[in-house]
Amino acid sequence: MARVGALSLVVIACFTARAEAAVEIMKEADVKPGMKGYGLSVFKGGAIERFDVEVIGTLKNVMPKHSIILVRCAGQGLERTGIIAGMSGSPVYIDGKLIGAIAYGWGFSKDPVGGVTPIEAMLEEGRRPLHGELARRGNKRKDAKTQSEEISVIAPSRLGDFALNQAAVDGAIRPLATPVVMAGFDPRVVERLRPELANFGMMPAQGAGGGPMAAPGGAALDLTPGAAIGVQLMRGDLNMTGVGTVTHRDGNRVLAFGHPMFGLGEQYMPITTAWVHHVFAGMAQSFKMASPIDVVGSLTGDRQPCIVGEVGRKVDTIPVTVNIARADGSYKRIYKVQVLKHRLFFPVLARAAVVSAMLAAEGDLAEATYSMGVTIKMKGREPLKLKTDIFSPIGLFDPRAMFFGTGVLAVSALLNNPFAPVEIESVTHDISIAFKRDFAMIESVYLAEWEVVEGGTVDLYVVLRPIRGEPFTIKVPARIPDGLGGRDAVIEVAAGRETRPDQAPPHTLDDFIRNIREEYDARTIVATVGRNAWGVKMRGAKLEHLPRTFLEVLTPTQTVVGGGMVYNDVEVTKKSIGRLVSGRAHLRVRVVERKD
Repeated sequence: MARVGALSLVVIACFTARAEAAVEIMKEADVKPGMKGYGLSVFKGGAIERFDVEVIGTLKNVMPKHSIILVRCAGQGLERTGIIAGMSGSPVYIDGKLIGAIAYGWGFSKDPVGGVTPIEAMLEEGRRPLHGELARRGNKRKDAKTQSEEISVIAPSRLGDFALNQAAVDGAIRPLATPVVMAGFDPRVVERLRPELANFGMMPAQGAGGGPMAAPGGAALDLTPGAAIGVQLMRGDLNMTGVGTVTHRDGNRVLAFGHPMFGLGEQYMPITTAWVHHVFAGMAQSFKMASPIDVVGSLTGDRQPCIVGEVGRKVDTIPVTVNIARADGSYKRIYKVQVLKHRLFFPVLARAAVVSAMLAAEGDLAEATYSMGVTIKMKGREPLKLKTDIFSPIGLFDPRAMFFGTGVLAVSALLNNPFAPVEIESVTHDISIAFKRDFAMIESVYLAEWEVVEGGTVDLYVVLRPIRGEPFTIKVPARIPDGLGGRDAVIEVAAGRETRPDQAPPHTLDDFIRNIREEYDARTIVATVGRNAWGVKMRGAKLEHLPRTFLEVLTPTQTVVGGGMVYNDVEVTKKSIGRLVSGRAHLRVRVVERKD
């Protein structure tokens, strides 16, 4: 029977795919109150089932040039559950003609009343021409040397800045929530993501899908009207997929949801078939518990009337591997995921995956030192290797430990660089955890004498305080630059991880990557002394020790033609102390002239 059922699904899917392009539609203007029809959706497994619909009326121009048809639904338990999150996109037919997709509802509503997005708006969105993949990859600079050096990095805005603010509000019509299956994630990470996802009208739901999935019984699933569809942000040992319903299919083009997912326009994300396990009835919102099955294509559009997908289209993801081991080699875990290659989403998704993996492997409430090495492989370039260390007295329960990740930020910077596209081939995190105190704070700094000689070297006495330990002092040598005689000088000591190397703004992609690569070790103290000298940073290089008169000829301000920047040069000394360090301190000293 299972084979017969699966074969029937295939036959129906093939017939439907051929017939859909010719489906009749009923225009919004022809829909009248009292008309009755039916809708299609999946309530269990992969079976597409009917529910009854009666038109209440039409809300004109609820949004700019966007009306909504109000309908009352019945059958399939909707009288008890109300309109269900995950029904978004369920096609509605009257007299055999498609009028649109169930897409809107009201928070805490007791009635199974929903809003239908008219099919005309969805079809028009499906015909919108694609402008290419520039939104995902960024535009290549044709001649980097002619560009202003004022731009050193195009940093992505926070994902929340683009939120549609669709959280449930009593009395306000809103898109039906999109259940987001989050499989393999630690519940604490889910809770941290919940507010941000809620602003996009999404409902995080624990579910299956943290590895290869198959429909029970080997059922064949296809993206036909009424079928469940997933938009996948991450897959592998962890999975994150938004689930809705297909409204219409014309060849390889699929229209679904009846409302936006993120509302970010032309976007490329994997789309999947999906299997519905159960419908949960809730007070605020009932929802479908579902799992993604097969990746079958890509999202291409995400705007007000609907999402648009293309079956058979491939979309890039970035393989992310998280290797977690104890420093003594007694324990090891490996997690592998494919994360959406997207300049806004990758940092949020990758960090959530890494933190979930760390919590699952070593989420102890204990003093711990985390050492994270990251290797970013890029097509045609040497791998970029970075390292981050952090100490936490309460393990990953410390928010600083929960969200550190130089590698994630580096990939984000590479994807958003202003010079040329970078093909990220993979990101590997090698995390070593030691349950010990390996940390000290910089408490103060002093000199044995308050006067120092220009051109000489002095010993800075840096006082460090370890966690629950007695303060101790180390000596850090610092050179006093020439030309400071008769002046006061400010000397600063700071933790390496809290100090950025003095870099010139990048002029090429090579400069950009070099600046990312350069960093001070977290177990290093960096001492800086300002020189009585000036220079110019421009075109990826630093011109040092330039006469002030020369700078005044160039410009009376702090910028130079060509994007350069005038800067006050500093003398830098580094000293490794063999343990993690944090904080900074400074002192002012009198510099006397050198007597030759």
